[in-house]
Amino acid sequence: MIYQGIIEFGAGAGVANKLWIIWLGLAVLGSALTLASFIKFIGGVFLSRQKTTFEKVREVPFLMWLPMVLLALLCVVFGVFATTFVVPRFLMPVTGEFQFTGLWNSTFVSLLIVITIVLGTIVYLASGLKKFRTEDSFIGGERIQEKTGYPTPEFYKTIGEFKFFALMYRKAEEKLFDIYDLSKQFVLWFSHKLSEGHNGVLTGYIIWVFAGLIIMLLIMN
Repeated sequence: MIYQGIIEFGAGAGVANKLWIIWLGLAVLGSALTLASFIKFIGGVFLSRQKTTFEKVREVPFLMWLPMVLLALLCVVFGVFATTFVVPRFLMPVTGEFQFTGLWNSTFVSLLIVITIVLGTIVYLASGLKKFRTEDSFIGGERIQEKTGYPTPEFYKTIGEFKFFALMYRKAEEKLFDIYDLSKQFVLWFSHKLSEGHNGVLTGYIIWVFAGLIIMLLIMN
């Protein structure tokens, strides 16, 4: 839907509309970085080795994972019926009627996904891939299988090594884009300046009072 909106935005006459291909490219880049973050998540959950300290960890109670399952199912339903139900019933009454660009249809895409899963399951069962054995790695006669890990940041480390992104990563580590940290620094700086104004001198307090009255009168006028 973001791509759809950018393409339709490009039909306008403004300068920003003419640069729609740039905005589309940035959106694709954002999708790629989002994919990288999910690769980190998947790698950390499914490709890392279980630590001995977590051997006794068990699944949470039923009432704790049930809400997450319901929300996940809701996401799936909204995705499958996006073009046939969700968008016409929930979005078009607010945004107005519009047509999707190209042949994109959520139901058709969902059908292709289901077909892919079914074919993959058939191939898996027919080829007997579940019958395999696992052997330890042989490195100079030493067993390192239990010590081998999959550091999750390595999956997208290549992106961070690009010159442009390396600069962005470095600035991010310096908290240049940290809104919380920037806000905290501004509040502390502003409060420090106010503290300097409260120096205990009566004349200074009188000036503060008159300045406040003048500002209030200007605002009221």
